[in-house]
Amino acid sequence: MMKKIFKIIFALGLAISITGCKKDSTRSNGSTLTISNLHYDPSTVTIKQTSTTITIYGTIDFVNASGGVAKFRLTTSTGSDLTMAVPSNSLTSGTLSGTFQVVFPATAGTFTFQLWIIDNGGNSSNKLQGSVQAVIDDSGTGWSVISQSWPLFRVVWTNQTFMAVGDGGTMLYSTDGLTWTQVNAGTSVMLYGLTWSGTQYVVVGAANTILSSPDGITWTSRYSGGGSIGFYSVAWSGTGYVAVGQDNTNSKTVIFNSPDGITWTNNGFAVTGGNLNTVIWANHQYVAVGKVLGAPLILTSPNGLDWTNRSSTVNMGMGIELNDITWTGSQYAAVGFGITATSPDGVTWIVNDKISWGATGVVWSGNRLMASGISGIFSSADGINWTKTFDSPYPLRSITWSGMQYISVGFISPIIMTSPP
Repeated sequence: MMKKIFKIIFALGLAISITGCKKDSTRSNGSTLTISNLHYDPSTVTIKQTSTTITIYGTIDFVNASGGVAKFRLTTSTGSDLTMAVPSNSLTSGTLSGTFQVVFPATAGTFTFQLWIIDNGGNSSNKLQGSVQAVIDDSGTGWSVISQSWPLFRVVWTNQTFMAVGDGGTMLYSTDGLTWTQVNAGTSVMLYGLTWSGTQYVVVGAANTILSSPDGITWTSRYSGGGSIGFYSVAWSGTGYVAVGQDNTNSKTVIFNSPDGITWTNNGFAVTGGNLNTVIWANHQYVAVGKVLGAPLILTSPNGLDWTNRSSTVNMGMGIELNDITWTGSQYAAVGFGITATSPDGVTWIVNDKISWGATGVVWSGNRLMASGISGIFSSADGINWTKTFDSPYPLRSITWSGMQYISVGFISPIIMTSPP
């Protein structure tokens, strides 16, 4: 997968003009070339994956230019040093106007610049400084449809790439969230989950399906054991993999372990009547969520081998099922049908069972939690109180965040959506 690299570039545009009145070609004794009154707009810009270039308009006043202004010079906090000739003139005082074309990096921050002028006598002016604040829109209030071609169950941002899987062995990847490429996974079963270890991808799905690939393009089947197992999610801890789901033959949860993504063994731990929808590795442990006999199910493990049922000691109220879970850096946040729950440690949970919408996926942007649902997109600062930010006409199944862009996908009505639009 190719990694997209962004850098900041300041360039003086061609739209330069000078207005003024003094036309003396010599400077009076004791005078100094001086610039002042720097004005520019905008000073704050929102970074978008689709357009990281913005035009900044600016003006400065100048006095005591010997023979007129000859050059305009600009340096930036990223190391750029640009000089551009000013159209022929003889004004000693006036106003200089111009534009900057700015390409921002894919991170928020403050980027500064200094500018000054040089007159036809070779004299340099004082320097003026400006700054542009680059911000990222993670509000999730505006969305646009990218495609309605593939029924997708899960989307993730990993290895600087969006990857999505779904019905009929569908597998896609995109580096920008806009253009998607389909991959032949070598299977036609439903694919539910995927992870990246740093050296390989692992994808899991229905009918005992576990696949691995070093590049996301060429895939190899790694498990096709007996029974009827649906693997719904897979996670990498840094030392091993855990895949979770349901043993459909015996109607119980299933957990498989692998040290390398190639050889897989049944853990043996199971909850009768249950299934596990998602497993993550975060805060030094695995946490898996799902349902058992019509109630939410939460399991934790420090190593993927030894598991503890945490929901058996937590009042889950009227909650029905947990579909997804994420880690914010300070707490776990799990969402599902009729319930959201948070925990600092995976043991003690705060539950909101008054949720009237069905949550299917959740992701942390670094600033807020964003959840996909049957009826739209919802936002939360604490994982307990939620506000709908987008009313989707399509049921959504999964959501991910790249650091500057959300992607959400749907299964029942094939859809890929992005925010900001």
